[in-house]
Amino acid sequence: MYLFSNLTQKKELKQPITEEETYHQHESDIANEYVETKLPAIDDTKLIVHTIDNNLPGTYAQHPELNMIAEIELSNIPAHDALFQLTQLLNHEEPTVRIAAVEYISEMNHPSALTQLTELLVDDEPKIRIMAIDALAQQTNVDFAIYIESMLFDVNKDVRIAALKALAEYESDQSIYALSGLLSDTDDDIRLNAVNALGEIGGEQADNYLSQLITDPNEMIRESVLAILDEAAY
Repeated sequence: MYLFSNLTQKKELKQPITEEETYHQHESDIANEYVETKLPAIDDTKLIVHTIDNNLPGTYAQHPELNMIAEIELSNIPAHDALFQLTQLLNHEEPTVRIAAVEYISEMNHPSALTQLTELLVDDEPKIRIMAIDALAQQTNVDFAIYIESMLFDVNKDVRIAALKALAEYESDQSIYALSGLLSDTDDDIRLNAVNALGEIGGEQADNYLSQLITDPNEMIRESVLAILDEAAY
């Protein structure tokens, strides 16, 4: 998760933040100040929500929509009603607000939520595209693989890597074929991640593609390929 991270390590501010220097010192920790709370099932969907400390300065004071998201999480309203309210924030100009909404949506096991996630694959913010990819990859429905496959050609390298790692979760022939196309990419990081993804899937077809990189100009890629093929031989 991007916005709601390090949930089990909630930090306590022992005194009010009054000086500008102290404010800046704690500002970078704002995204980590959460309390983990379990709510009753919503439409047979159990969610772990993360309430915001309203006493914190900065981001949440500037964007009251974040407090609205926390209120939606705590209200225990039906999932379809919560989703309707959250989707209104997906076009918000502030990425922080969109990220918070996406994180909650990605935790909702609701058919309409999955539809929203596919639409977020074209969001301007790379982090949101990655969040959508990761959430879709958690679904067992292989129909979502085609959406993730399209992200292999994203303009952002981190998004591309997230997509190829996600495809490895499906372990299908189509995923192997899609990943094989990245083995000739001009970016070494992309090729290396594609090698590792194919190695994770394994099988004769994946190994055949990997064998083409035994003479790759990048030493790390050559070593990774040889290690995968040697392991497959046993």
